[in-house]
Amino acid sequence: MQQRCAPSSALQVEPLGEAWVAYCARSGETLMLSNDSAAIIEVLRESAASADDVCRTLAAESGVNIDELQLRLSDAWAHLLDAGVIVPITATHT
Repeated sequence: MQQRCAPSSALQVEPLGEAWVAYCARSGETLMLSNDSAAIIEVLRESAASADDVCRTLAAESGVNIDELQLRLSDAWAHLLDAGVIVPITATHT
């Protein structure tokens, strides 16, 4: 079972031209985000989810093949986790 994640508390995400900018109060960093990263955050704001759950949701919404999305989003997911933009949640926080 994959670990479920949610956006970090006090995360602010805003469009900036063709990309997105995020301020993460947890890390104190401002980051440039791709459209893929912004889409992940948007899904997670609705409900904590695993990477596979996010891919299924985005595939259903966009009509893009789920295998293609999993390839595209795997690096974005890892980057968001490493930067503290999304955080793993424990069963007690569901």
